[in-house]
Amino acid sequence: MGLTPLFCPTLTAPIWWSDVAIIWPFLETVAQAVITKLGIDRCLAVGRHWTMRMRWKSLRLITATAVAWCAGASLSGAQSLRDLVREHGDISVTANACGGLSGLKEIVENTQLTVEGTVTLAESRLTAEEDEVYTEYEIDVVRLFRAPTAAATTRSTPGQTELSPFIPDASRTRPSASTRLRVRLRSRYNGRVTLDGGVVTATSGSPTLSVGQHVIVSAYFDKTKEWWVPFGLFEVRKGRVLKLDARLQTKDYESAEEFALALANPPPTTVHVKDK
Repeated sequence: MGLTPLFCPTLTAPIWWSDVAIIWPFLETVAQAVITKLGIDRCLAVGRHWTMRMRWKSLRLITATAVAWCAGASLSGAQSLRDLVREHGDISVTANACGGLSGLKEIVENTQLTVEGTVTLAESRLTAEEDEVYTEYEIDVVRLFRAPTAAATTRSTPGQTELSPFIPDASRTRPSASTRLRVRLRSRYNGRVTLDGGVVTATSGSPTLSVGQHVIVSAYFDKTKEWWVPFGLFEVRKGRVLKLDARLQTKDYESAEEFALALANPPPTTVHVKDK
């Protein structure tokens, strides 16, 4: 699989900047070094743009992100998000996806699953470690465009397999007139969870799906989380296939059939100018 989206998470809480301000000169130096070392030039460019508009506050957000990477720490460090909410009230986590242009070609290269269906569950939760907010989706499948092969979902250890995107008891059959697949996906840094003492809100710029929405979704398997993560979201509206993420460099399609043809032979990705 090719390059999957790189998330750049930052945490905002009432006490955050008072902790950082004491060692600010050192952190700024570390931030520049880490960003350069990781080669995330686009992140740096975005950070500079924010700095022009929002001055020092945004630069501190970039710096805090870089220090978290350098230390290999979770978003909340030693404390869980639940503990942070108890101590400081509402907090927000923002993650920006960094990388090059993404179009239908990159979606196909970086994912193994594409389905059309209706969202039947959209529920935000904390991870077991309580260090991240995600939204879990379940989608009743009406059309299977692409699916992982048996070889791709088999681990090296005999008898063990990677988690299937299909919900148990439905994953053994293919769509037919009498049976319907259901997939489970988890969108990272996405959602709103109410806890004792406040609310944790996580945003990554990715579209949020709603129950009842008719969608076409692609997904890849995140081995670090053992989750299937959506990457490339479209809505089917009045027969047309419309991209939900404005950052995707791809056109809208007049029908699911036209989309299927493009998915089978994706065009090169170029900057797409929206038709007026």
